[in-house]
Amino acid sequence: MTAFGLSRFRTAFILLCAATSVVTAPVLSAQKKGDKNGAPACTIDNDNGAEAMSGRLFLSRVTDPKTTAADRAKELRQAVGTLGGKYDRTKDVGRDYLLGEALVLFASEPGTPLVGPRSSYGFKDDPSGTIDVLASADTVLTVIETTHPECAAQIGAVRQQAYVPLVNASIGALNAGAMDSASATAQRALSIYKKSPYVYNVLAGVAVKKSDYATAQQQYRQVIDVAGSDTLYKKLKTGAMYNIAVVSTSLADAASGPDKKAKSDSAIQMWRDYVAVNPGDPNGQAGLTNALQSSGDSAAAGQLFSDMTANPQKYTDIQLFQSAVAAAKANRQTDALKLFEAGLVKNPFYNQALVYVSNEYFNAGQLDKLFPAVRRLVDVDPADSDNYRLLAGAYQIRAKAETGLAQKADRDSLVAALTKWKHPTSQVVVSRVVHDGDKMEVSGKIANLTAAAKTYNLKVQFIDVNGKVLGSQDVPPLTVEPHGALPFDVTGTQPGVIAYKYLPVE
Repeated sequence: MTAFGLSRFRTAFILLCAATSVVTAPVLSAQKKGDKNGAPACTIDNDNGAEAMSGRLFLSRVTDPKTTAADRAKELRQAVGTLGGKYDRTKDVGRDYLLGEALVLFASEPGTPLVGPRSSYGFKDDPSGTIDVLASADTVLTVIETTHPECAAQIGAVRQQAYVPLVNASIGALNAGAMDSASATAQRALSIYKKSPYVYNVLAGVAVKKSDYATAQQQYRQVIDVAGSDTLYKKLKTGAMYNIAVVSTSLADAASGPDKKAKSDSAIQMWRDYVAVNPGDPNGQAGLTNALQSSGDSAAAGQLFSDMTANPQKYTDIQLFQSAVAAAKANRQTDALKLFEAGLVKNPFYNQALVYVSNEYFNAGQLDKLFPAVRRLVDVDPADSDNYRLLAGAYQIRAKAETGLAQKADRDSLVAALTKWKHPTSQVVVSRVVHDGDKMEVSGKIANLTAAAKTYNLKVQFIDVNGKVLGSQDVPPLTVEPHGALPFDVTGTQPGVIAYKYLPVE
């Protein structure tokens, strides 16, 4: 019997910055005076025509904190009815601006449909026609921005009145795991305002969740570009720089042929950029070293491996595991084993590390280390049939040195483990684990290996460093067709969570 090789490594950690809500921006008053550099003044709200004055009065009531939700809707319809008639947009720019603001405020009202009959929003002309209030607001405001660039800040603040609640809703959906809703809401936010990086961060998060790393890479670039040098977005930009380096490394690892070098070089540059602005972050140093190792620059990687094995207390479990995988891929088995063992001190339940060390202990015949590791692996990952081959190997080695009843017991256990390995009826494969503070996400699939449909009930438990169960999450029952598979996705938030395990599904 031979042990498994590196092909057992299926899971990579991708660390994402937690998405947080965006603070709303106040609507700016129009700038009455030009700035000190002589730029023209923004005078779009100087319109004192009857319609504009009436519309302005209705909108002042809408923004009054004392106005109820029902009254706000009524005032908005009156404002649109007053402002939305036919007029000369080349002359009545102030009226156009107020109409755009009214439509934006409609879109920011919780529970208000963004598409519907024109009459439901107060329009008196073509009342039965359909209107998309967000798209209409964007059209109106874009005209003003184009013809009156001096009012860009004023228009941007108006746009954010709809953007902020939409992007916050998309962040909430992303954090809740509702990817379709997060994406759709983020796209709506993007349709009204494109100059804030938060929405691109949401779209990147959705892409990562779907393992679409090429799209995630593009969206993280947008976060970085839009954030620019604005200190308000410093933390968000830093997180995006780290994340784009991670997904770029994933793309490089998956590439082959001539394309691999270009993607590897790109990933290395992303890590260099991150390390340049975060020189003290060991995550960045580890990421850069792993990218260099993957590209074939083993000398640079070896320096970090030496430091990590000598000083593992300086690094997190994730950093140690990531570097262990890189060392294993580079055929540096001694470094890989030391790094995996160091990581298992901090997180004793990471299944991929348990797979690797169990293989090494099997090959070395170290039963004193093999049995504890492989038993913990089977406890954490009981429905992955490959694990039972390792368990069978442990019993096989021990049985050779025993006689009598002890030998018979081990041989019986060997047969039972081999049966579970060779003739499984189901298979659980965890393909993605994200650990972010007190939050852990676990994704994978359940495969039905029988000739009849079966319903599976999977319970995932979230555990601390001592193996104590802190909480659990039940996957909704999955009815899987014969020889088919269905995905699952669970999230747990528990202080002190370090790993997961799941209960047997049979």
